[in-house]
Amino acid sequence: MSARLVARLAAGIWPLVLAGCGGDSVSAPPPPPPPPPPPPVVTTVELSPPSASLPVQDTVRLTATVKDQRGNVMTGRQVTWGTDQSGIATVGSDGLVTAVGAGQASISATVEGKVGSAAITVIAAVAKVTIDRDTAALDIGASLQLTAALADS
Repeated sequence: MSARLVARLAAGIWPLVLAGCGGDSVSAPPPPPPPPPPPPVVTTVELSPPSASLPVQDTVRLTATVKDQRGNVMTGRQVTWGTDQSGIATVGSDGLVTAVGAGQASISATVEGKVGSAAITVIAAVAKVTIDRDTAALDIGASLQLTAALADS
């Protein structure tokens, strides 16, 4: 074989060898991995029960459910409780609401700037019922209307 033929064969084979090894081929780098999802952030605070009616001096415990932007429940978050009417209902740091006077109050739970609330109605306790007459005589089948007055003390 002549040197010229060997050179031509080498010239023809060499690119094939490089291409087969990947040495001469240009391929795109692999795509970058997708970015990580954003960290969870508090988007809603739901109180349970959302409302309650209580007689004076009674209690109810509220619970706060904290959810992120995907609707997942988040645990371990600091909850700050408050009331808009402390003369009607108070609330402790554990969500325990105590009815102290007749009326309506809104109890709030705040977590990282998001607020949930529950409506509390406090009913005055009835201490005394007075009826407008002490006695009455009725015939069979007759009726009589009485009037009752309620007092809280």
